[in-house]
Amino acid sequence: MTTGYETILILVAAFLNFSCALGSYRAGSRMLFAPEVARTYCLKGDELLIVSTNLEKPYSDDWDLVTRARAFDNCIYLVAVNRVGRDKELGFFGHSKIIDPVGKPIKELNEEIEGSISAEIDLELPKKKRAEYYIKFHMG
Repeated sequence: MTTGYETILILVAAFLNFSCALGSYRAGSRMLFAPEVARTYCLKGDELLIVSTNLEKPYSDDWDLVTRARAFDNCIYLVAVNRVGRDKELGFFGHSKIIDPVGKPIKELNEEIEGSISAEIDLELPKKKRAEYYIKFHMG
């Protein structure tokens, strides 16, 4: 029986709430996952958002839709980590993933297993997509 999180990209960051600079780029991490959270980080200029959740069965289709939508809506890379395994009453499906700024999954764990994935990403891509998309971002 597994009760841990799948490991994705930055293990520690998945459990912290932060926003930080990575050279000339910005990244944020939250445990809450609401549209306003992703938008806030986008408006702050972040290129990468790491989100960890405890979304339980049977909501894997919702998870897939929402994670792709948040990445696309905000032209931001999204590293989405979801719990896998069972506790006393609930089952968790995992399905952690890395999604590009237009909502396309780059890497995914589509099974109910613990695991790790990684991907090389172009942190200039969110800026390019924000500039060319019809969605206007007012970055201050």
